[in-house]
Amino acid sequence: MTYALKDIGEALQKERERRGLSQRAYAALTGATQPRVSKIENGEIDPRLSTLIEFARSLDLDLMLVPRQHVPAVNAIIKRQPLSYDQKTAQNAIRRLSTIVTVLRERFPDNDHLTKLAKTTRELSNFRLRGGDAQRISKIGDALKSIQATPALVNTLDIHANELRRIRNEIAHNVTEESSEPRPAYRLDEDDNE
Repeated sequence: MTYALKDIGEALQKERERRGLSQRAYAALTGATQPRVSKIENGEIDPRLSTLIEFARSLDLDLMLVPRQHVPAVNAIIKRQPLSYDQKTAQNAIRRLSTIVTVLRERFPDNDHLTKLAKTTRELSNFRLRGGDAQRISKIGDALKSIQATPALVNTLDIHANELRRIRNEIAHNVTEESSEPRPAYRLDEDDNE
């Protein structure tokens, strides 16, 4: 493994995760296998240049040769990418939820469900959320806000922690309603009669 490959693999992994794609979904998008995606992201194999270009382009990225002296300027430009309305709404929903969870943790420091909510909220802040996700997260925030006002509702925290975890898993694994049915581990094709 070379450090250059590790850096490229980490950049691909970061962008894939930012887009909310699992390795399996990304593999399907690129036509590779999930283990190959994992090995490339971890810098364990030395893929061909054409493979790296294909992987980058599938994430709307381009591989470029940038003079070393200009790399800081390019990095500064990349960090200033404007957020879409949905992304801003999602960030605000996550920020609000994080604040509410922090207040509740101060009030109920030994509650494991609040620890789970805090962890899941942190994880969600790393994903690219879809439009409906922000609304679902806001509803959980509203429910937790009502627990702040009525501490007797603290026993409902497990419901909200599980729902937030479900949202996180759907985003992380790119699950849609039509793909929620279990898939067979293998299939028999009719044209394998040879």
